[in-house]
Amino acid sequence: MILSEEWKQTSEAFSTFLSSLDNIRESVKQKQTEFDEHCAALNNKIEETHTRSISSDNHKIVKLNIGGQKFQTSQGTLLSVHESFFWCMLHSGGWKPDDKENEEYFIDRSPTVFPL
Repeated sequence: MILSEEWKQTSEAFSTFLSSLDNIRESVKQKQTEFDEHCAALNNKIEETHTRSISSDNHKIVKLNIGGQKFQTSQGTLLSVHESFFWCMLHSGGWKPDDKENEEYFIDRSPTVFPL
């Protein structure tokens, strides 16, 4: 009789523990969802701010040195094709002119194909 009473108490304690664990799990899921939404909103704001700052320079002339041949175009032209090579490079913020004195970007490719 004592054993079955102890078993009942242990079972009830375990059920209470599992219920508490479920509550904690739900709370963590809710916090994760809130965190993900917050991160998505911040990423959107960062992208909007970055896009606005780059877009404001659309008329800026970009100098390119393609395999030794010099080209110039507007930043807007290079940004006109979403997710192209130049769009990605300019949006990354990490692409800096190789020739800082002339603000020229060097691309080690054949200049005969580039003008197309």
